[in-house]
This record gives sequence, structure tokens and C-alpha cells, in this order.
Amino acid sequence: MKKFLFILLVFPILAFGQDDKIGIYYQYGDSVIKINPTKSSGYKTNTLGTALTMGIASSKMVIKFRGESSMNKLAEPSFVFFFQPVERIKDITNYFNFTASHMPNNFILVKLDKRGKSRELNWGKINVYSGTDMGIPEDNSISFEVSSIDELSYVVKPSIQLEKGEYAFVFDGANGSGAFMPIFDFSVN
Repeated sequence: MKKFLFILLVFPILAFGQDDKIGIYYQYGDSVIKINPTKSSGYKTNTLGTALTMGIASSKMVIKFRGESSMNKLAEPSFVFFFQPVERIKDITNYFNFTASHMPNNFILVKLDKRGKSRELNWGKINVYSGTDMGIPEDNSISFEVSSIDELSYVVKPSIQLEKGEYAFVFDGANGSGAFMPIFDFSVN
């Protein structure tokens, strides 16, 4: 009886695990391949210019990511975003931004700057007199087109031909910009 009760209680958990697609996938032929989330490796602010100008010049704040290049190499970027109801998401830390209440327009497509053996994302500036301006600058975002497949799935394509380089989708929702959220990075060859 105990074994039957155990199976009865555990089976729904096993049967409805996180096998549903969630996150950002890129289209490769007739299949889609998942882009795993990438966490930042640190933050940097260069205050030398600010110090030399007695606080008049602003200091740029950047988020750093390990590696010269993303592991996701794409020739023609086309993506599918999959969202899920919050109760079906197991890894809420990395996939909070893919709850059914969000949409692709809660993301920003950005080009990352290559710096030595890492990549950087401009995340704002700080100035002694004018204060702090945090978030991705509008001139650093790239527009994209969204087509709905169903209420939880969307095809996303950049509006322009992307140049060779490093790119990422960054969450920018109502609960603040994604400075502490993972990015979903890719390289255009």
C-alpha cells in the first residue's frame, strides 16, 4: 500500500517535469537549439576620468562576461522564445523572465563589446554631479520583429542584418533591468 501511495504521489512530479521548452532557442534548419543562460563574471567602473576632471566626466559602468566569444555560433540569427506558466518553471532563478506574464518585448537585443578575453555590456554611467544612470542605453539596443506562434511561443528576428560580432538578449522587465539576470548570448560569424 505504501509503495502504491508513493507512486501515486511521485508520478505526477516525474510526468510533468521541466521537459517543456522554456527560454531562447535558435533555429537551425528544421530544429531549434537551446541557448543556455550566461551569468556575469563581474562588474567594472573606470573612475580615472572622473577623478582627473574632479567629478565632471562620467564613469561608464559595465558588466563583464567570460570568454572572447559565445559558444552559440550563428550565420543567420532567427530565434524562438518559449514561455511557461510560473507554476511549471523549475529553475526560477534563470527563467523568471520566461513566465507567461512576460513577452519577447521585455527583452533587449544588444551588441557586446569584446575586451581582451572577455565581453562587456555597457550598463550605465555614474557622475558626481548628475548622479547615476543605470540600464542599457537606447542607442545600444537593436530592434527585432516578433511573430506569435501561440500564446506562449514567439519567433524573433533582428530587424537589421547583424554584423559579425557578439550579441545577447537581456531581460528588461518591470521589476528592473536584468543586471543580475543571466543573458542569452550568441556570435554572428
